Amino acid sequence: MHHLQSANPFQSLSELGKMKNKRRWLIETLEQRVVLDAAGPIDDRPVPAMESVIVTFAPEVANPNAVAKGLVKAHGGQLGHVYENALKGFSAQLPQAARDALARNPRIERVEADLVMQAFAQVTPTGIDRIDADVSLLANIDNVDDRVDVNIAIIDSGIDTSHPDLNVAGGTHFYTVTSGRRQNRGSFQDNNFNDDNGHGTHVAGTAAALDNNIGVVGVAPGANLFGVKVLDASGSGYLSDIIKGIDWVTSTRTDPDPTNDIHVANMSLGGQGVSQAYHQAIKNSVSEGVVYVVASGNEYRDILGTDFQFGTFDDTIPAAYPEVAAISAIADTDGMPGGHGPSTQYADYFGNYADDEFADFSNFSNDQGAPNYSSWYDSNNVVDSPGLGIDLMLPGVDIYSTYKDGGYALSSGTSMATPHAAGLAALYIAANGPAEDAAGVYAIRQAMIDGGKAWTSPEGLQLPSPPTPNPDSPDNHVENLGWAEGGVPNELPIADAGISQSGIEDSEIVFDASASYDPDGGSLTFVWDFGDGHTAQTTSPTISHIYLHGGSFSVSLTVTDDRGGQANDSTSADVAEVNDAPVANAGGPYQGYIDAPISFDASASVDFDNVDGTTTNDQELTYTWDFGDGVVMTTTDATVDHSYSSIDSFNVSLSINDGFTDSATAVTSVVVDQEQLETAMYVSSIDFESRRRGRDWRSVVQIRSAQDDSVLTGVTVTVIFAGEAFQGTTDSNGLFRTGWIRNLSSETHFADVTDLALANYAWDPLSLDTEEDNGGLLGFPDGTLDLN
Repeated sequence: MHHLQSANPFQSLSELGKMKNKRRWLIETLEQRVVLDAAGPIDDRPVPAMESVIVTFAPEVANPNAVAKGLVKAHGGQLGHVYENALKGFSAQLPQAARDALARNPRIERVEADLVMQAFAQVTPTGIDRIDADVSLLANIDNVDDRVDVNIAIIDSGIDTSHPDLNVAGGTHFYTVTSGRRQNRGSFQDNNFNDDNGHGTHVAGTAAALDNNIGVVGVAPGANLFGVKVLDASGSGYLSDIIKGIDWVTSTRTDPDPTNDIHVANMSLGGQGVSQAYHQAIKNSVSEGVVYVVASGNEYRDILGTDFQFGTFDDTIPAAYPEVAAISAIADTDGMPGGHGPSTQYADYFGNYADDEFADFSNFSNDQGAPNYSSWYDSNNVVDSPGLGIDLMLPGVDIYSTYKDGGYALSSGTSMATPHAAGLAALYIAANGPAEDAAGVYAIRQAMIDGGKAWTSPEGLQLPSPPTPNPDSPDNHVENLGWAEGGVPNELPIADAGISQSGIEDSEIVFDASASYDPDGGSLTFVWDFGDGHTAQTTSPTISHIYLHGGSFSVSLTVTDDRGGQANDSTSADVAEVNDAPVANAGGPYQGYIDAPISFDASASVDFDNVDGTTTNDQELTYTWDFGDGVVMTTTDATVDHSYSSIDSFNVSLSINDGFTDSATAVTSVVVDQEQLETAMYVSSIDFESRRRGRDWRSVVQIRSAQDDSVLTGVTVTVIFAGEAFQGTTDSNGLFRTGWIRNLSSETHFADVTDLALANYAWDPLSLDTEEDNGGLLGFPDGTLDLN
């Protein structure tokens, strides 16, 4: 990523001290290569004997002008601007003692240090093309000078009042003098708002240059421009002047003349700091219906700073205020998406920018470093933006626009991105009417956000390969790209699902929504719900569907246009039932014994008319078995038992019927044999053997057949001897020997046979065993070894 650094990172503490709270703020124009640090650029003008302050009255002060004059006269200061519209208060130059006295006055809400601010720094410009303003029905760019009748204030360095490509309707100039002879100091207003810097004129052209077949064209061609000059030729101006500019803008909404109402105010300026008066002035102006569009800043940082807290000294203001639409910047060189254009002419320390990427100087709104990843904007923003505290991103690199002295120039920065959004707001207002209050302002902003294009949309930014969840973004909040048609109210589509249809199951039924249309001429997508649990989406108005079962079905249609507008309609389908033959499955093959029940199972048979129980032809299946021995049985149960009286192999057939003429058959087989009865076996003896002079002992068990008393080989025997378990098989003598137990204690021990296992043999403990239960494990034959 490309990071910008402070214009003068080596300022000394003594130099900073000379500022006496007069922090400088910047026009976000990157060509100037000036970016505000924590304290701001150095003001090398002589330090005045007095301090410039902004004073906010308490709400109950009824006549700010008279009270301000009285207070300043009483304290020996120099009165500056009086604020009566966006704010009740005044600016002044006062000695420190007077400032302290005013801070204690109950009619004064707050006293703040004034701040010195600077600007952030007909071909169709690429930015106009990139956001489709050149094809916007509202912008109507066609080289014919039709003008958008919306009033836009450019709060900046003024506007070139005689530029042939701009419709300058009026303006004003506010400035403050803090040096020189005392009688020449103060804050002043005049009508000389002509641009002596160039920044304001460049901004004005992007927003509203005329569609007059010369020069360039703006987003809202020919909109009425009002230059509110608050910055001087170097791009500097006091915050008190900017607040007075906001106050002037607000006065147009409160005076009796509706023709001069400012609808949109562009502020391509800002810096880091805190000012409650500044924030309050903007809030009050917004409440009168003025849409404020501001630059996010060029420091490649979060607008809330590194602490992610609102209202602290590292905030970028006014961008951090939720009442304004903060704008970030992208690079675009060909006016089209896809990243196919050349690199930018503009380059920073790391080089040029690629086409269609986020401008790495642009500020952003993040939550990755915030506590618990929860941003202040999550619960305090007045609009819902994917960009969190940023409303939109717009082109801001190599922007070609009008310039002072009737010229044209390229410039880069979020300052250049911001007037694109001001033009979009003007287009929306031209189509829908202006805001009357804060709610109306926020509705306009939300409409612009919702009408934008997602970062990952075809119109969005260049994606890395492979794409990542946060493509080409400094954070995880990817604001929408502003879009010209986003300001056009979307007329909802008309949905028509067509007439009711009829058919038979297992055959195609065609539904026709060709009578649906979009009044705006956009494309449509069709989502069908056929009422049988199946849905389908298509861009064609006709679609076929096959119902597996008969019945009456309610069919719903949702039509969506290319801007997300939706409409619904419904129709129906009557589907005739067609009986499906069942499928028989007789199971098997089977085996069993003579004169013993053998279970036959046809549950794998299926009747497709009964699969989900929804059809009108549901019938109970009947099963007819021919067991091959002359016996035939019909039942409604899927399983049945049958016994054979002879040993043989039999072919068995099954026929099933679903109550209609259709039936199905299946065959299987069964082998009937003589039942193999198990022969009893028993424990014939349990003995003991010793070694090492009777210190080690083991048990010896013999197993015999109860049929002929023969010894049995291979019997698995389990023995518990002296508390230890042993298992093994008998040898050719029918004997099983446990393992040796060493140093067996001198007491009575038992050897219990607990289990015998051999194929075709059965064992019932104690029923035939020679050895009886003599005190070992209960219920098992045992042998007793007495070593007492």
